[in-house]
Amino acid sequence: MKKKYLIYCINDLNKLNQIINSDKLILEKICQNFDKLFIINTGNLRFYKNKNDKLDKKNFSTNKKKFNLVIKNKNLRLPKNIILFNPQGVKDFKNFLKDKDIIGINKFGRTFNDLKIHFLFKYFNIKQIQVSDLGNIQSDIFPVKKYDISAWFNKFKHDVGHMTTVALSNFGLVPKIDIRFTSSKKTFKSLRKNSLFKKFNLFYYKQHILINSRAYDYIASNNPKISEKKIVLLDLMFKHSEFLDMGSIPKPKVMKEFYDKVNKFLNVLETNYKKKIVICLHPKDNLKEKEKIFNKYKVVKYETQKNITESFLVLFFDTSAIVDAILLKKKIIVLKSNLMDKNSWMIADDYHKKVGIFKINLDNYEFKSKKALLSQLNKSKINQLNYTKTYLAPDGNNLGFEKIIKTIKSRFF
Repeated sequence: MKKKYLIYCINDLNKLNQIINSDKLILEKICQNFDKLFIINTGNLRFYKNKNDKLDKKNFSTNKKKFNLVIKNKNLRLPKNIILFNPQGVKDFKNFLKDKDIIGINKFGRTFNDLKIHFLFKYFNIKQIQVSDLGNIQSDIFPVKKYDISAWFNKFKHDVGHMTTVALSNFGLVPKIDIRFTSSKKTFKSLRKNSLFKKFNLFYYKQHILINSRAYDYIASNNPKISEKKIVLLDLMFKHSEFLDMGSIPKPKVMKEFYDKVNKFLNVLETNYKKKIVICLHPKDNLKEKEKIFNKYKVVKYETQKNITESFLVLFFDTSAIVDAILLKKKIIVLKSNLMDKNSWMIADDYHKKVGIFKINLDNYEFKSKKALLSQLNKSKINQLNYTKTYLAPDGNNLGFEKIIKTIKSRFF
């Protein structure tokens, strides 16, 4: 009889450190409740392989015989019962499944290239779970130029691939997601309303379960010490792959002008509020490059949540990491500039309009007084309460990871 295992399905080894950093809590809790957790790279199971889909040797190594994942970076430490499996093709994947009945946590995509993975999951009758617990603003991004053929092709592949996968799932050619855990109360409520999609069961997900966000779980389970001793900047990543795919071309001259404005504003805040400045980077960002740009301040990776809990004020541009600050009712400013990528600008605007976060345009802002700014920031916190109830903590005092693990055990084990 085959033994059941839970697997974490990714499709890009390059993003492994990012995934481990963002999903660290749920990975740890799963490992406490299951004998083993396999992280499987499905990237080599797609129609065509990405030549750059390789393990980051600075942060990781593997035992080639046992496929054990060795994490070198102390900031990414995880339980020892996590095993990395990197199949080189369908044959390897089939051999892996010979003595295993697996339930997959789906972290791969729905592009045309990913369709082969979906066909394989249908063939091997693999049950799937998806966790949507970020609680962030979901903004659709677009090519920055009207006539950028490459960017529009990337957009086409992304959007039509999504629609095709959903359509094929309704014809039974690829599997639907068995359970989707979501922290969006708005989404959860809308799916319960009578509609043609509900009547004919056309949804891509068989069942939705409402949970609290991972930000809520982190704060509620770790009980971090809250303070107000820092001003924290969640920095913009100009060279983010999603923006590059949409035709964004970061120019050194533009980036220099942009960061001159950012540093000037940080200096104003530091002078007036007498607080230490800390710059938090995206896990994929270039630390050495940013240390040169912010040479007056401390620049860190993998410490965003910790610094937010210790913040007096949080500044950001477009990152989902801001949800921790919203949940903790921190003073928040979303920064904008015409020098930013158009998609970053749009996302920043969404946080201002949809969440109520106070906005500052670095191109024309004049600092009047620290009391005036604090008054505006405290007023904007009131607008953010509804967002917290709808997207970050919609499920009372229940821990999201407990609900996920309990449901997986009762349904599949």
